Amino acid sequence: MKAVLAILLVVLGCAAAAAQDAKSPFVGVWNLTGIERHTPAGEVVPLNRPYSSGQIIYTATGRFALQFIRPDRPPFAGDEPTPQEALGAVKDYAARYGTFTVDGANRTITLHVENSLTPFAPENAELTYFYEIAGNQLKWFTAPRIIDEPGHRFNGTEIFQTYNFVRAD
Repeated sequence: MKAVLAILLVVLGCAAAAAQDAKSPFVGVWNLTGIERHTPAGEVVPLNRPYSSGQIIYTATGRFALQFIRPDRPPFAGDEPTPQEALGAVKDYAARYGTFTVDGANRTITLHVENSLTPFAPENAELTYFYEIAGNQLKWFTAPRIIDEPGHRFNGTEIFQTYNFVRAD
């Protein structure tokens, strides 16, 4: 019985170490350098509200914090924002935090969102991306999706989205 328990502890320890090793290339601070959307043919699909500044922080304990900002946001005209200004400020800023897991075999990272600036429906609180890390560059790739935005010139088109980061620390 002691031998079985010892073997189980070794196996669990190895699994935990493997999970930690998969996370280690991510640990640190990454600056967003851009987000791109494109069709399978490579045609660029403009973002409605392009975030070109931001940061994601990954910790060794498996936590993340993310914020994306559209840096050309206009300042409020007065001390208090008008309803229109407040709505614009929220639309031009994204923030979320939670935990993350890495599947090194499939090269995916999943963000398990605990909370965010804008409420997530529970079924949307797990965001999985394919990833590449090369030197100080990190890229996330979304699975293909169809644009469902009536009036959008690419409505009904399959797109892929790429998030580009550079290591900050």
